[in-house]
Order: sequence, then structure tokens, then C-alpha cells
Amino acid sequence: MLKIGPTSKEGFSFTGLTFFIYLIFSVFYQVGCTPKGSKAVSEGVIIYDVEYHNMDEGASFLMPDEIRTYLAQGVSATVISGAMGAVETKIISDPQLKEYKTLISAMGQKIALVLGEEDVDRNLDSRVDLELIHTGNDKVIAGYTCKEVKVRDSTDNVYLVYYSDEFNINHPNWGTPFRGIQGVLMQYSMKFGDAVMDLTAKRVEEAELESAFFEIPEDYEVITDPAQLEAIL
Repeated sequence: MLKIGPTSKEGFSFTGLTFFIYLIFSVFYQVGCTPKGSKAVSEGVIIYDVEYHNMDEGASFLMPDEIRTYLAQGVSATVISGAMGAVETKIISDPQLKEYKTLISAMGQKIALVLGEEDVDRNLDSRVDLELIHTGNDKVIAGYTCKEVKVRDSTDNVYLVYYSDEFNINHPNWGTPFRGIQGVLMQYSMKFGDAVMDLTAKRVEEAELESAFFEIPEDYEVITDPAQLEAIL
């Protein structure tokens, strides 16, 4: 799994909000698509199960056990709710406009971080360098045939990722460290210090979505510098 965030001999302790901040800048989300297979949907939602390992029980209790990625009109919005509803994050990715918006509602504050293509590239180039090895193995996940990729990061940590190319997607992971994978991620892992987060798609459902779902509400404060977000939260 991809290793994110600080580590120490004593490990790394997470509060609910700290976890979400790292999740926002590190999690690997897909972008919208147009289906080409009989099982794909043009508008709908991919629902992921989430499991945690090596995490303090009090912290894991606040974390989501499910994450949803909504797809429509070539755009995606991944919604993460946690801390018993006190924190909600929506990550909106538009591969056509090359725009990446992170909306956070937490502790009475509503913030929207908007990044363009150069900002996203700069953030990714300064982070983890991944080597992707396509193994030729397949695995069925949520009814989709997924291809296996062996991933090696800059710390020589090796793990497996599964993606589906049964969706007709242009640059599906352009805003993530997995931008070299041309398919929707269906199973992957992340590591935060000693804690591990596993995500596996469990089903894909059709849904009709309004365009406003992918827009920034008027009551959100818009910022363009990730440092501002960390300072505010």
C-alpha cells in the first residue's frame, strides 16, 4: 500500500480530523466516465467498503466504513463522512477542465480548496514516485473484471492494486499518484504511519445526479493554497 504521512519509532496517533486532512491529500479517487460495457453506468455511484488495520480503536470508531464515488457527465465526486457525521469531505475531479476541488465541512466551517492542473502536478511530483508493474492477473470485484498491478513506491514498499477498464474513461486517475493506471481503481490500500486503510468496491449502482451536486455551494469559503486549508483546520 502507498505510505502517507509522518512516521516515528513510537508510531503515529490520529484524531478524526487529522485523519481526514491526510485522507484529503492522499486518497486515490477515480474520475467520471462514460460506460462501454453492459455493467457500466453513465450516471451512478461506486460504493467501497473500508477496513482499517493497526489503528487505535478510538480513532477507527470515528472513521467511515464506506466511501462513495459519484459519476456523471465525465466528472466525479467522492464523498467521505466520518466523526459520527461531524466531518464531511467531497472531492470533485474534472478531467476535462483539469480542476480538482476539495470541499470540507467540519466543526461549523465550510472550506473549498480549488486546484488547477499545474497545482495538482506540483503536488504529485513532490510526493510518492510509483513504479507500476502489470502482472497479467485478473480478479472479479463487484461484478467487474479487474486487472492486477504490482506497485512499488519510493520506499520499496510493494503492494497490489486492482482496476477495471470496463469503463470508457479518459485519464481516470489524473489527479492521483496512480495517474499511470488507465482504469477505475476497484481495490487499493493506503498506509498512514502504522495504520492501514483498505478500500474495495462492493457494488456499482445507477443514479440520476443534478449538476449542482458537482458545484461549490455559495456558503463555502473558496481557497487555492493547500497551506491555507491546513492552517484553517
